Amino acid sequence: MKLTDIYSAKAVGMYWNTRNEDTNIAPYFGSTLFPAAKKNGLDLKFIKGKSGLPITLKPSAFDAIPDIRDRIGVKAIQTEMPFFREGFTLNETDRQEINRAKDAADPYIQPVLDNIYRDVDNLINGANVVPERMIMQLLSPADGSPKINISADGVVYDYDYDTDGSFKKNQFKKLTGTAVWTDYTNSDPISDIEDAQDYIERQTGVKPTILLLTKKTLKDIAANEKIKSYILAKAAVSGGAVRMTTGLVKQYLAEELGITCVVNEKKFIDETGTAKSFYPDNMVTLLPAQTLGNTWYGTTPEESDLMSAANADVAIVNTGVAVTVITPPEIPVKTKTYASEIVLPSFEGMDMVFVISTSSDDGKLTVTTAEGTVSGKTAVTVTPALTSGNSYKYKTGASVTTPAIGDVCSSGYTNWDGSAEITATTGNTIVIVEVDAGNKAVKVGSATVAAKE
Repeated sequence: MKLTDIYSAKAVGMYWNTRNEDTNIAPYFGSTLFPAAKKNGLDLKFIKGKSGLPITLKPSAFDAIPDIRDRIGVKAIQTEMPFFREGFTLNETDRQEINRAKDAADPYIQPVLDNIYRDVDNLINGANVVPERMIMQLLSPADGSPKINISADGVVYDYDYDTDGSFKKNQFKKLTGTAVWTDYTNSDPISDIEDAQDYIERQTGVKPTILLLTKKTLKDIAANEKIKSYILAKAAVSGGAVRMTTGLVKQYLAEELGITCVVNEKKFIDETGTAKSFYPDNMVTLLPAQTLGNTWYGTTPEESDLMSAANADVAIVNTGVAVTVITPPEIPVKTKTYASEIVLPSFEGMDMVFVISTSSDDGKLTVTTAEGTVSGKTAVTVTPALTSGNSYKYKTGASVTTPAIGDVCSSGYTNWDGSAEITATTGNTIVIVEVDAGNKAVKVGSATVAAKE
């Protein structure tokens, strides 16, 4: 029995489709708003943003763009569309384990195949994370302008869907002062949501009926004194006692505003191994109950060039994810499995979306330091939590200049994972910067160092 008798790209595709049908795995929310579509190749002129206009790719600095044409094979795509590929290897030991089975029905083979297909699951699941991250970035713009910041093979891409700034001006509201939803006494979430609904309906004729948010933000709404008073008063009229819950808040929003709350608590593991949320706290997005665009998949090099190769086997899953099983004619003998995709969402429905930032951190990080566990180290704590897709950098010294929001922070800064103790001198200043994928400062904070002597 040969490995190809029981393991191939076609088998992987059948396994994935059957598994999803059998287990009824719920799709990511973003995929329901931006259904998958496919084009041969993929040029930015096909990817539309606000009012059907093409989006713009902001190029990175020349010294930040390595040559990856050997991986993607087409220079035009390298300069326009992000390409993602990852894989795993079946080494000679794995192959020997499979070869011990007498035939494909041998029960001995099942545990080995279970491990292999678990790796396949991880690859395809990882491929599905990519467009969901993109979609949620578009629906939760920290600075008010929908954009996608991503890194692929060391290349930083910045896709701007709000080139004229009109979304930020008209469809984004950042609450400040007593209007923030954490001011449970003075804020008025109902009025904020209704005003946003009214604006979109006046402009487009379509009323947003979905409120995308996290559980934390929903709890902020539930803690609001105005909303609590209304719900409790209604319960008193009906003669019953009631305990305030987020379920009652959802019901209240549905009755008052025709709003359905979609709570997005899903997370993913990023490239550094850190768990992050797809959708951030302290933000809500109002959406209509209809599609907002498409998740466009292009033709990967594997699909275009390896479909008929003698030593490669390619299958397409989820519309545009290419799964390739290949055994190069070399020693040692290894079978490699890859998942690859070229993907970017369009956003023709931008006009029907409104985003509210419910906090007022104004780009500020609260930084505190304490003595570390060893001499010369300081333990640093930062709030609020890191935004999905961003990372931390720091600089410390006797005198450190604090960067402005939007400044590029690369030279002179050190990457930080958010938890490791930092080498610093007591009494010096430490500046912590939260940066996006292009190393631009999103939030900044500083503190005086307290290090272990």
